[in-house]
Amino acid sequence: MKKLMQRLSPPGMRLTAEKAIVAVCWSLSTIWAVGTFITNYLFERNFLFHPEGDLEFLRGGIPPIPSFAALTEGASLGFYTTALIISGFTTFRFLYFIQGSKSIYLIRRLPQRTALFKQTAALPLLGIAVTWMIFLVLTGMMIAVYLLATPKWGLPAEPFKDIWEVFACWKLIS
Repeated sequence: MKKLMQRLSPPGMRLTAEKAIVAVCWSLSTIWAVGTFITNYLFERNFLFHPEGDLEFLRGGIPPIPSFAALTEGASLGFYTTALIISGFTTFRFLYFIQGSKSIYLIRRLPQRTALFKQTAALPLLGIAVTWMIFLVLTGMMIAVYLLATPKWGLPAEPFKDIWEVFACWKLIS
């Protein structure tokens, strides 16, 4: 993995700060998404039960909990921010070639026409792909919790009616 990262980076560039920033962003994004879902889910799920002493009983005649998309609204915000930060590394890597010894002239003379793209954009694109893979796996785990921890009668008729809104960024802006 280390050799791959060195091969996909400009020569002489230190990657410790970049790796640390990406790791922190992935961690905070995961915490934000899980925290958003768990908070919303537990708040809505508590309406399905009413306590009597030490026992909890299921309530009847109340509407089911909201759809999965409604419970995860805003959970993708951290992952969009992480993807934006990682894409900014492409600009930083390109500027690395321009500063100092101006090695941009050397890399443009190489016979491999994709050398500049490979060393400036390949690793950030890989980081963005890993970011979305983490989000997809996390969404799958949240769906499993949503389906397994909710009583069947507490689920809405169409629990995944607007599932595409989980991944939509325009929902975050409005």
